[in-house]
Amino acid sequence: MKTFESIDLNDIDPKEAHDLLISAVTPRPVALITTQGANGVMNGAPFSYFNLASIRPPMVSVGITRNNGALKDTVKHIRDSKMFVVNMVDEDNVEAIHKTASALSIDESELEKYGLTPTMSSTVKAPGIEEAKIRLECRMKHIIPMEHRGTVTADLVLGEIKQIHIDKSILVDGKIAASKLRAVGRLGGSDYTAIGNIITMKRDK
Repeated sequence: MKTFESIDLNDIDPKEAHDLLISAVTPRPVALITTQGANGVMNGAPFSYFNLASIRPPMVSVGITRNNGALKDTVKHIRDSKMFVVNMVDEDNVEAIHKTASALSIDESELEKYGLTPTMSSTVKAPGIEEAKIRLECRMKHIIPMEHRGTVTADLVLGEIKQIHIDKSILVDGKIAASKLRAVGRLGGSDYTAIGNIITMKRDK
């Protein structure tokens, strides 16, 4: 018989709660979100509180934690421009994208600093990156502030996908082949995971 430890996350230190949750909810897809500021600087930051939110309409969700109550540059740019690009992370680009998590001033571009190549989008002004095999061009639908004990600590961004760009080399019979994309997932702490064994289970009709 299994034995469990039951924890009220509101009763423990926020850092401890954070570490437990990011180790429990795994693997999480990782996206480099690229935006462009009013000053023309191209911004890029990785997020693993990210996923599809809907297919009709096609939507993504991104949870972005604030820095001591202050909006991150990504949220500022999305709020002001109403657009962003989701660049999927894989084994080929994860090392460079991981570096973009470092804090730079709003006048510095993570793309330039870490050797990522901007590429123009079709439907939004925000750039994507050449190194991503999949890019999702998105328009902001909602930014929802999230409170904890009366303080706004994060923002939930919902964006509608207007265009998807897919590297033809990862397409097989019109579908994306997981073995060719080689997506990377986020685990707890400093750990990532690559695609391992794939379990196929067809749904009963």
